[in-house]
Amino acid sequence: MMLHQRSCSMQQPLNTSRGAVLQPSRCIPGRRGLVVTRTAAIDHPDVASFDASPANTPAKCPLGFGASAASITRSKHSAEEISKLQGPGWSALPQGNIDNLPRPQGKANWNPLQCIFGDFPELEKGEVPFMLERYKQFGPVFSWKLANHEFISVLEHDTVRSLLTNGDGKIMSFWSPPAIAAFNSSEQTANLENPAARMAQRKTLAPGFSRQALRKVIGKIERICGAHLEAWASADRAIDLATEGRELSFDFSTHLLVNFDVPDEQRAAVKSKLDTMFKGMSAPPINLPGTRFYSGVKAKQSLVEEIKSIMANKTNSSDGSSAFELMAQALRESTQDGQLSDDALAESGISLLLAGTDTSGQGSTAALVMVALFPEVMEKLRLEQEKIIAQHGTSFTLAVLDDMVYADAVIKEALRLAPPAAAAMRQTLVDMQICDKFIPAGTLLWLSTLTSQNFTDPSLKPSGLKTLTPQTLNTLSESWRHIDLN
Repeated sequence: MMLHQRSCSMQQPLNTSRGAVLQPSRCIPGRRGLVVTRTAAIDHPDVASFDASPANTPAKCPLGFGASAASITRSKHSAEEISKLQGPGWSALPQGNIDNLPRPQGKANWNPLQCIFGDFPELEKGEVPFMLERYKQFGPVFSWKLANHEFISVLEHDTVRSLLTNGDGKIMSFWSPPAIAAFNSSEQTANLENPAARMAQRKTLAPGFSRQALRKVIGKIERICGAHLEAWASADRAIDLATEGRELSFDFSTHLLVNFDVPDEQRAAVKSKLDTMFKGMSAPPINLPGTRFYSGVKAKQSLVEEIKSIMANKTNSSDGSSAFELMAQALRESTQDGQLSDDALAESGISLLLAGTDTSGQGSTAALVMVALFPEVMEKLRLEQEKIIAQHGTSFTLAVLDDMVYADAVIKEALRLAPPAAAAMRQTLVDMQICDKFIPAGTLLWLSTLTSQNFTDPSLKPSGLKTLTPQTLNTLSESWRHIDLN
C-alpha cells in the first residue's frame, strides 16, 4: 500500500499492491459511525454522465410550515469588488441573475412530518447516501430541507474548497442551525460569525498545542494510551471501536485539553451530560420535554454547573500547560480588568471537551477501524515502530513522534476519508452562481467536505460514484462493525 503524504488532509485513497482500495464509499458516517469494507478497484467515472434532468423543487408544506426565508445580510464589498470574486465552479453576480440561470432542484415531499423535521430523519440515517442519491438525480448542487430551513448542498470538490478558502467573510458568512446556536453563548456565536474573531480565538489555543506544551504532557499521553491498549488486549470479546474510540478521546479531553483530573464517578457524570448535549445539538429544535433537544439543553445547563464545581475544587498542582488553562489566561489578558466569569470559563471548557471528544473521537476511531481492516498497513506500522524502538528505545518522546512518518500519513488518510467536520454551513452575502445554478443572497449553503473529499475530488482514482446502486446506498447506512483486535 502506498500513502501519499501531503500537508493537507485531502490525499489520495489507500491503494494496495493487490489492486484493492479502501473504497471511500464504504468509509463514511452511517447511523452510528463508519462502515469500512474492502472492495475491488473500479474505474474513474465521468461525473457529467449523471442524469441532471429537471425535477420538482421541494414544495412548501400545505400546513404553513414551509421553508422560511433566512434573514439576508448583504456583503459590505462594492459591486466592483464583488465582480472579481470567483473561483472554480462559482462566481459572484453583482448585477443579479441577468442570464436567467436555473435554481437548484430537489425532491418534492408532501409528507406532513416534513413540515416539522424537513429531511432530517432521512439525513440522520447517513449523510453520504442521502447526498449521493440526490447527486445522481440533480447533479452536484441541489436543494433539501433541515427542519424549516432550505439548504443548497454543494458537492463539487474544487468548488467547495475554493469557497471555504477564498469566499468566507466575503461572499458568505458562518451560519448554524437554531439547535446548535441555542447551545452557544452570544459571545461564542459572534466569534463564529466573524472570521477574524475565529482566527483570534484559535490563536488563544495555539500555546496549548505547541511542542513545548506537548513535551509537558507526553507522559500522560503514554499512560492513557497504555491503559486503553491493555484493556483491549485483555478483553474476552470483540471490541466496539465506536465506543472505545470515544472513550479514548474523552480521556484525552479531560486529562490533557482541560486537565480535569477528577474521580471516575464525576468523570462519568460529565461524559453522560456531554453525550446528551451533543445529541441535542444534532436534533430538531423542538423544546418540549422528552425531545432530544430539550434533554440536551438541560444537560448543557447542568454541565456548566458541573464544570464550575470542578474548577472551584481544583488544586493548584497543575503546571498550567493544558489548552484550557492557556486559553483562559489569554482570555483574561484580553479583558480590561483581567477577570473572566465562571460561566465564561465553563463555556470554554465545554467547547474543548466537545471538540476533543466528538471531533477527535471520530478521527481516532476512523483510523483504528481502517488500520484493523488492512493487515499490510498494520504490518508497516509495526515495522516502523520496531525501527523507532531500535533507534530511540521504548521511551515516548517528541523525537519518537517526529520519526513516525508512516503513522502520520495513515492518520491523515483516515481524516481525508472521514473528516470530523463533514460539512460547513454558510449563508450567502451576495447573489452568485455555483455550478451554473443561481444562488441568491441569503441562501443557506451546505458545503459537504465529507462527500466531496471522498467522491468528487478530481485527483481521486478510482472513485466510487460509478458503482452507486440502491443496494449500495443501503449498505452505506449500516451501523458500526465490531472488530476483534486480537
